[in-house]
Amino acid sequence: MTTAHLTHLPQQISLPRQPFQHGHFDGECFIRAHISAQRLLILCAQLSHYNGPSVTNAVETIVASTLQTLAEKGALDHFAPARKAWAFWRPKRDLASLAQAALARLTWVEHYSAKTSISSEPTWAVVHSPVQAPQWSYVNVDALSTDLAADKRFFLVDPDLLYSGN
Repeated sequence: MTTAHLTHLPQQISLPRQPFQHGHFDGECFIRAHISAQRLLILCAQLSHYNGPSVTNAVETIVASTLQTLAEKGALDHFAPARKAWAFWRPKRDLASLAQAALARLTWVEHYSAKTSISSEPTWAVVHSPVQAPQWSYVNVDALSTDLAADKRFFLVDPDLLYSGN
């Protein structure tokens, strides 16, 4: 189990085949997370040669499954609210509260490579309110990097990593 401590931040975690369920269908996607003391930046990419639910249609369930996975790995521990001294009977790691605290700091970016995009060009979109009435703001990768003050390489994914093998 990996535990994130403030001394180890920022850190980057890749989940090349993050599983999720959308309705009665199982799916998977590529996730890259950049975790800092104050922010959680997640890139979610559609796999190529993939026949399951799209990352756009399943954004709410992908957010939930990704935060659960990151919480289980200990990567969100530093987002935990301070425990009151009188709350000694509560579990030290409440995964639901960790995920909720991380959600407040979340920036979710959806990516389709040239092989998976409808336009045959790669696309990136910041997804606002990804768990309640999501809205997509499409932007080019240079503007995205500037707007989010993040290294452009974070948003660029090797196409071989996106091949689902189906």
